Amino acid sequence: MVETEEGAVWGFVQQRDLQMSSSPGNEMNRGYVKSAVVEQASESILVRMFGSFFTTAIGLASVKRNCLTRLAAQ
Repeated sequence: MVETEEGAVWGFVQQRDLQMSSSPGNEMNRGYVKSAVVEQASESILVRMFGSFFTTAIGLASVKRNCLTRLAAQ
C-alpha cells in the first residue's frame, strides 16, 4: 500500500523495486517503491510506480514534493 494525495494505492511490487525500513520501537514497517517521474507541477510530481496495482491501471500517483525522499537519475 502506498499513500498518495488521491488516497491509498494497493498492489504488488517485485522485491528488487521495494526498499523496506523499520525504526526501533516501531511495530509498523515502512518502505519505498521504486518509481519514475512522469510529470512535474508546482506542488506535486506525477510518478509511475514499478509493479502491478489494483487501484490504478498503470501505477500513476501524484506525490507532494515534500514527501519525496530521493530523486535520482537512473
